[in-house]
Amino acid sequence: MDDAELKKTWEDYIRTKDQELKNTLIIYYLPLVKSTANRIAYGLPSHVNKNDLISSGIFGLISSIEKYNLDSGTKFKSFASMRIHGSMLDELRNMDWVPRSVRARAKKLQTAYNAIQQEKGRFATDAEIADFLGISLDELNDFVSSTRIINVVSLDAKIFNPDSNSTATYSDFIEDKSKKLPIDNMFKQEKKTLLIKAIEDLSQQEKIVLTLYYFEELTLKEIGEVISVSESRVSQIHSKALFRLRARLSLSEVKDYASN
Repeated sequence: MDDAELKKTWEDYIRTKDQELKNTLIIYYLPLVKSTANRIAYGLPSHVNKNDLISSGIFGLISSIEKYNLDSGTKFKSFASMRIHGSMLDELRNMDWVPRSVRARAKKLQTAYNAIQQEKGRFATDAEIADFLGISLDELNDFVSSTRIINVVSLDAKIFNPDSNSTATYSDFIEDKSKKLPIDNMFKQEKKTLLIKAIEDLSQQEKIVLTLYYFEELTLKEIGEVISVSESRVSQIHSKALFRLRARLSLSEVKDYASN
């Protein structure tokens, strides 16, 4: 289907809500669901069925098609990608697939990051975390790497704002310089400020990794090639950035899957 045909299909569907036209759009965008499932499934335990992720992602795709506004100025793939991603993460949470040992490690790490953030009033350094846990820097890196399967879902963890009694997610607020997402129309300013400020204080390398992973949809291996580090190192950078964000936001009651 070329661009002109796709545009006409969208226009006809929005006008008529015809089921056959909706099915045409679902089939056309199905590769987006499959590519998202491949990214999420990478590195997860073998008992996690990728087909289950695809099935839940299709529900996210259908919901996106039904809610999309052709005149919004936002490309559909940008509009749908986070909803598809979120549907798959909901499926993972329902599976309760994270081993207790991994959750325990993640909880110890988060306790360390939170304590140092509260004491120092800034993001914790690797040396401070290692000292808090009584381990070496190499052991800390291994510790962090072992929690990667939890941090796959962390940017969709809910952030509770007690002042407005509402929620948003980390990924809602990462600046996307390549796409004009209508964030201002979706979230109140006070909720945005909280996380944007925290992200701005991350290192440049951490911000690059988060942006490439969550918005450019690169795999950890591809990100490693971009910034000239190993895939395992990218995983560590990604995980540590999320631990630091949770620590910064903990006083605003971050509700995270890892601490359930």
